[in-house]
Amino acid sequence: MLAQINSGNHSISEQLERRIEKVLKPLYKTENINYEYISGSEFTDLYTLQKDSLFLGYMALTSSKGRLERFNYVIVYSPEACVLKVKVIQYNSTRGTEVTAKRWLKQFEGNCGDSLIYGKDIQALSGATYSATSITEDIPIVTQWVKENTMK
Repeated sequence: MLAQINSGNHSISEQLERRIEKVLKPLYKTENINYEYISGSEFTDLYTLQKDSLFLGYMALTSSKGRLERFNYVIVYSPEACVLKVKVIQYNSTRGTEVTAKRWLKQFEGNCGDSLIYGKDIQALSGATYSATSITEDIPIVTQWVKENTMK
């Protein structure tokens, strides 16, 4: 197993754990990343990331609203709470799957909580307007929430 999880009362399914591993392993180029639950809100759980005793940053497991249903994604943050990686890990709708594209999600990397405008700061997606607008609006909000819960 790549990651060791200490999530307190917050359990993570094996399937979700495997999806998280697929995000963290190539990003940190290591097999042993520990993540520990530190805070939660209605749609977001926040974890610290560590390799041995080295603090790597934070990870938010969150969700956003598509046209018909919510979809789940992970945001990996630097120690300063700036976005390193965004990955949609569960998208159930048959429409709007374009929002899962690595190339499109790469646009969020480096965001440190600044507001983003869909269609201006973030490229518009044909066929995924609801999901793309939602995630564009949510990432700065989640990032600010992460900063409020970690930078004390």
